[in-house]
Amino acid sequence: MIKVICGTEPYLIQRKIDEIIHECSKEDIANYDASAKEFDIINVINECNMPNLFSSSKIVLVKDPYFLTSKSTLKEAEAKALITYAKDVNVGCELVFYGCLEIDKRKKINKDLQKLAQYIVLDKLSNQEFINYVKTSIKKSKLDITSDALELLIDILPNDLGNFHQELDKLCLYNEKIDSKIIKKMVNIPLDDDVFNLTNAIIEKNVSKAFNKWNDLKQLKQEPIGIALIIANQFRFMYQIRYLMDKGWQEQEIAQYLKAHPYRVSLTCRNVQGVKRERLLEILAKLAALDQGFKSGKIDRNIGLDKFMIEIMR
Repeated sequence: MIKVICGTEPYLIQRKIDEIIHECSKEDIANYDASAKEFDIINVINECNMPNLFSSSKIVLVKDPYFLTSKSTLKEAEAKALITYAKDVNVGCELVFYGCLEIDKRKKINKDLQKLAQYIVLDKLSNQEFINYVKTSIKKSKLDITSDALELLIDILPNDLGNFHQELDKLCLYNEKIDSKIIKKMVNIPLDDDVFNLTNAIIEKNVSKAFNKWNDLKQLKQEPIGIALIIANQFRFMYQIRYLMDKGWQEQEIAQYLKAHPYRVSLTCRNVQGVKRERLLEILAKLAALDQGFKSGKIDRNIGLDKFMIEIMR
């Protein structure tokens, strides 16, 4: 049997691989990295046809098969050899191609292979699916958490199952009832969220809050040039929302169109309510100039962002 396991959610992909190899010993598993320079699909095929000395079956795992995407390709002879094997597989071997990647369905190799292999696509959950997943997982874990704390957790978590399970494992070690204060202390807020809060403070002209957030980021040893880039992305997000609001779009429509977290969209809608698009474009232009100044060395990286924030919040 041949399987192709791909998509945009690495946690689900890895879990599927773990399920496949769950009862196998190391001797029954062969691993290949298709992104390696020395990778040769012929070696994989030979491995599949080779009898297993330790048991009657084995699994051959091929990580990151970019030749199934638009980024790379196999030579014609190699592709032909793979399809030939797929038509007459070794029943004692399970060949699995996997990775966090997007299959190019237009490619001949995929059109041919899809007739002979099982394709499993595991993409990131929608925002609502992610919320439901979090609530179900919390319930199964029997975590003692208040409703407010659960809502806060959902609000601050990125749509990333791997990250969620790391935070859940950490919270499960806490033996007392979990409230919002505990969530704020124990759950790591992603860098984008910190910058999101910083940009909101800037647009509100809340100098104290903005510099407190900026000082927090400095404590994390974040490079000003990188923070400036993320800030620019956040202001671009604000501009998109302001534009759609001016078109009469509702929050739910905006969230679906931008594929953004509804909470983030709702908060941004409130923050840009009194801000004109021209103002956001002006800030983006200043950020572009700041970026060029950083890269050319004309602006001091240690104080450039501080000056930018003071100028913007006047």
